[in-house]
Amino acid sequence: MEINLQAKILRVIQEKEFQRVGGSANLQFNARIIAATNRDLESMIREGSFREDLYYRLRVVELTIKPLRERKEDIPDLVDHLLARINNELRRNVNKVSTETMDSLIAYNWHGNVRELENLLMAGVMRSTSDTLQLEIPQQTLQLSEAIASKPESPITGNSRPAPHFWERTLADVEKEHISAVLTAVRGHLGRACEILGVTRPTLRKKMLDYQLKDSFK
Repeated sequence: MEINLQAKILRVIQEKEFQRVGGSANLQFNARIIAATNRDLESMIREGSFREDLYYRLRVVELTIKPLRERKEDIPDLVDHLLARINNELRRNVNKVSTETMDSLIAYNWHGNVRELENLLMAGVMRSTSDTLQLEIPQQTLQLSEAIASKPESPITGNSRPAPHFWERTLADVEKEHISAVLTAVRGHLGRACEILGVTRPTLRKKMLDYQLKDSFK
């Protein structure tokens, strides 16, 4: 958040009033403000990129949540919660998790925290052919942070290129695969796919054309 916007937020919190865009009347409000960040705000204050007065205005009750890789005991409960939501969203009934899959989820070093877990579960539900989730996380990704920090790969010779790790794929590659998986899950129903993807039908049709998915899903 830019410094000038921080000043505006601070004024709103302190005065408990604001003006609508294009309006002239001050409107009062009464609300509890919940703020979350993954940044070191104290360091940002020292650097001058975060207002100290806003920091102390927000910091009334402070909760520190460890990254998922440091609280793996939460994973089984999170999996149950997320699977229920995903099944409801995709209209599926994949409500069981194999022992091997749960062991892999617990062993995995969740660099992307809960969001990465949710994305992985959604992909697994889309591809599942039974009511039991079966996921196989590649061994080389089980320690993601260490893999990213490892030494660069040796130069590639010849015409062969090894398959990229998932974090080396382009955004377009990931988007294409995700759209294709959603379309497969909803059996090509464009309206349902738009609801899941959060896009309009013209946007989805353009994406399908760009990624050459149009012929597969009429």
